[in-house]
Amino acid sequence: MVAEDDPQWLRFWNAYPRRDAKKEARKAWAKIRPDVALVDYMLAALYWQAQLRQWQTRNYIPMPATWLNGERWTDEPPAGEHVTADIYGHMPPCQSWTACTAKALAEARHAKAEA
Repeated sequence: MVAEDDPQWLRFWNAYPRRDAKKEARKAWAKIRPDVALVDYMLAALYWQAQLRQWQTRNYIPMPATWLNGERWTDEPPAGEHVTADIYGHMPPCQSWTACTAKALAEARHAKAEA
């Protein structure tokens, strides 16, 4: 199981809007063993998913382990839902959350390579 103080786990756990069944979520996290780039992608997905109408009611937010086991970070926004595409404020603005996240990850890799 992942350590309670694992920095990537803490990034996810602190960002997730529903904090139930932590032990099960940590088990699911340990199976995935995401790297920093994947955690960034997960957090970007959480950003737009938290904007969905159904996520405004706690009972409709998936349990963290369910979200992880279902690889819900790979979901696309449902048709007709308004979600902010450009979550990082890129100029020119991104047209989709996927493009925005990909651009942000590329920028982060470039900055890390220069450091």
